Amino acid sequence: MKKYVLIIILLFVGFYSYSQSDAYIDSLVQVVENEKEDTLKIKTLYVLLNYTIYNSPDRFDEFYNQTIDLSKKANYRHVS
Repeated sequence: MKKYVLIIILLFVGFYSYSQSDAYIDSLVQVVENEKEDTLKIKTLYVLLNYTIYNSPDRFDEFYNQTIDLSKKANYRHVS
């Protein structure tokens, strides 16, 4: 019985932490969408990259390409 209770608790903890990481990513995405295209937006995208590589790797490529494209456009060499 204790084994089943532990499994159920671990499942809920996993789902809760997953939803928190999605909320943080969505908040960063909103910040990026509202920023003008300058180095601050690039740095925010870089923070988003560092977070998504571990917490949401399926979305990493999207943000990576956006960061690289914007860095090249702004001639910002610290990211690529």
